[in-house]
Amino acid sequence: MRFKRKEDDGFCMLNVEDAFVKIIQIEGIKSLWSGLPPTLIMAVPTTSIYFTCYDQLCEALKNRPGKHEEHIPVIAGSLSRSMFLSFAVGSTTVVGPLELIRIRMQYHKLSYKQLYLCVSTKVAADGWLSLWGGWTSTVLRDVPFSARVYFLCRFLLMFLYSFSVLLGNFNG
Repeated sequence: MRFKRKEDDGFCMLNVEDAFVKIIQIEGIKSLWSGLPPTLIMAVPTTSIYFTCYDQLCEALKNRPGKHEEHIPVIAGSLSRSMFLSFAVGSTTVVGPLELIRIRMQYHKLSYKQLYLCVSTKVAADGWLSLWGGWTSTVLRDVPFSARVYFLCRFLLMFLYSFSVLLGNFNG
């Protein structure tokens, strides 16, 4: 793995450990936690919206005629990542501006006052929709990831459950 900062200065990082060491040397150890408060604030709405939608979609899909149980986690995981059924917006849509703020904090090393000025200037210049820049690429990244994660989690859960039932039958 090779990370480059600039083409002209020859600065490169060989691996993740090397990256951590060089980031700490150049920017200080506190830079590893820059953007942590917005990340923690994003976790609550994202998780609550995501898992609520997932559970509701699983229940709705289980009650349909001609259901295919193995496809339910994939479909529910994908849809819950990109949409929130009650308001027809996704968890990605809800936390998009917070993610933009987090990235700006990390990249520019802004104080909260500077961050407020930066965001308000962006909104004044480009409008409120500018806070959701990159939404499409985020959804294109998150939806396939969520489909795989939920499929594999459900598969592993069913495997472990059948294994425990098998062990339970031999033990008792």
